[in-house]
Amino acid sequence: MKKKIKSLWIESKQKVAIVGGQPVYDDNSVVIVTFEDDSNYVATFFTYVNL
Repeated sequence: MKKKIKSLWIESKQKVAIVGGQPVYDDNSVVIVTFEDDSNYVATFFTYVNL
């Protein structure tokens, strides 16, 4: 079954530009995908420095 994405939220702890910004080696990111039926999938990504 295919679901259509309603919204995609990507949040970074550091407030730097993703493209053309300074490299950040100790940042974490959260991704939240919401589908049209309002179901959600959440993922958190960590850098090795923060583990």
